[in-house]
Amino acid sequence: MKKTIYAFILATLIQLPLGYFFASLEGLVLGHGFITAPNNIGFYLLSVLLVSCAVILLIGLPIYFVLKKFRLNTTLNVAAVGFLIPLLVLTILNFGITSYGDYSAGENYYGTYRATFVSGTRTMWGWVKFFEEILTFGIHGVVGATIFHKIYLKKRKA
Repeated sequence: MKKTIYAFILATLIQLPLGYFFASLEGLVLGHGFITAPNNIGFYLLSVLLVSCAVILLIGLPIYFVLKKFRLNTTLNVAAVGFLIPLLVLTILNFGITSYGDYSAGENYYGTYRATFVSGTRTMWGWVKFFEEILTFGIHGVVGATIFHKIYLKKRKA
């Protein structure tokens, strides 16, 4: 139980530097560097921490222990599940329970305004943004799941 809690804490805490990196990615690509506190990074990182805690506790741990029960908790399987969880969540949120109707939107995407939705239809840039989100959150899942797995399996040294 103690190693589960320790592994959970580390898998959750690693999400903070990952979240900061991905929040700063556009600024890094454009040569502006990492974002700073006036950009509400504290609130964003708190959100990352809370969401990752919830996902790990409610989805990740039960799946991990099912994999363990069937002796399928290899690093590759755990990492794959870590990627699939955000993929499924984003897919359900984007296509299962959301209706875009006549919705239109756009955003500053790496320094250039891009339309992401026009009259309820996702544009090419909307698809690029969606796949970027899958990759970003998938990396969060892979790193968190792998760290949890490695810490959980680590044997104590006397």
